[in-house]
Amino acid sequence: MVKYSEEIRIKVAIDVLEGGLSENEAARKYGMNHVTVNEWVAAYSKHGAAGLINKGTHRTFTGEQKQYILEDMHENHLSYKAAAKKHDVQDRFIRNGERIYRNEGPEGLYMERRGRTANKEPQKELEANESVIDELIKENQRLRMEVTYLKKLNALVQKKNSLQTTTKLM
Repeated sequence: MVKYSEEIRIKVAIDVLEGGLSENEAARKYGMNHVTVNEWVAAYSKHGAAGLINKGTHRTFTGEQKQYILEDMHENHLSYKAAAKKHDVQDRFIRNGERIYRNEGPEGLYMERRGRTANKEPQKELEANESVIDELIKENQRLRMEVTYLKKLNALVQKKNSLQTTTKLM
């Protein structure tokens, strides 16, 4: 992802708002996507130059705030972008919240989802593998005993047969 300086962002927004360039013309002039220009112009219009400054901090929202934003979007039939602009959040925040709301209901919005999830699957898989290994070891031991028994039995049968043949010859 290309990072643009705050000066470039402000210059692009001013060119569109005061310089008479369309968003598409500004995008071509500065070699960027017109959607990016659209977002910068909207931020500059709403907050001035402060709207284009990269704050570098992330806001956290409570479950109530997330639910309020999504219910407001539904009640007023707002698009993701319109709701994002109204509540000054990113549209992907609303998309993710909407997905969680649809799949898990409002209570899903109250769950903490930051950080890596603890993956319990490998532990279960490891335990399953250990039990399979134990079973295979036991089967291997049983088969070895069986082979040893059959060898001894075969040796006894051959010895008996050889004794019978020698007694018949005499």
